[in-house]
Amino acid sequence: MATAPGVRPAELPRPFPGVLVDHCTGADGSRVVLELDFVPLPPDAGKGFEFAADGLRAAPDALPPDAVRRFGGYLGFAWESERRGAADEGRPAYGARAVLRRAQRHGAGDAGSVDRVLNAAADLLADEVWDALAAGRMPRPVGRGALERPPALPRALPGLFVDHVMQTSCSGLFSVVWADAEPLPVDAAEDFDFVADLPATCRQPGTPLPREFAAAFGAGVRAMWERRGRGRPPFAARVVMRDAIWSEVDSSEHGFHAAGVIVAMEVLRCIADGREPRPVGRRSGRHRGAAPPMPRNRPPA
Repeated sequence: MATAPGVRPAELPRPFPGVLVDHCTGADGSRVVLELDFVPLPPDAGKGFEFAADGLRAAPDALPPDAVRRFGGYLGFAWESERRGAADEGRPAYGARAVLRRAQRHGAGDAGSVDRVLNAAADLLADEVWDALAAGRMPRPVGRGALERPPALPRALPGLFVDHVMQTSCSGLFSVVWADAEPLPVDAAEDFDFVADLPATCRQPGTPLPREFAAAFGAGVRAMWERRGRGRPPFAARVVMRDAIWSEVDSSEHGFHAAGVIVAMEVLRCIADGREPRPVGRRSGRHRGAAPPMPRNRPPA
């Protein structure tokens, strides 16, 4: 993979052998176990990342060759994203060669779920190797299957609000959501739960929120938390979507997924800073630090 324009690769200071990811996407049944060596790529190689699978060990439930190729692409994209970020911050922008040593697939998920877990696994691997470089340590195993159950969310956080709207002459983003976060009990089967407790009809635009938009919001929360937690959420929590405003023109699954990511980050900031939720999203400044009442609780116009 060619290096990002204007970003000269630095040589990885040492090899990282046997970096493991054991990850699954949850309820859809796809799990992958991947083991890779990350080795230095000389600065004169002319590229920032290289992927190889020629030394792949044969194993039961081996990942098919086409899936291996797609994973290599996902990992290359994740690595280059980290390199660009490092260069922007003035840190060494390392080049690396990733050699896949083991690639197993388990479960009965379809091709789409396999792709989702491979994409997530690539992000987790790149994040962990770059974190290890920054901390001067060896990478740790990542992924849901490699980690213990997280502790419960320390406290409930009602009143989460995201106003994520950007309208242009072509298309834009339009996702406005009210939500609550609450701890999951210790005996809960999962470490993340999402509930869409929405009114039958959203006051704006006067029709129900499409189910796929609600699902995308929940998926955004989960994706961000799993990435921050090396494959599992940092806390076991339930997120309840209480109300929403959407646009029949500008709303999309992508926009609601982005809103979920933003809310997930706000929950972690609230816990870290010991504060209550504040409005977040592109238009959060218009609310002056306080979420507006949910449309479902407002008197009829």
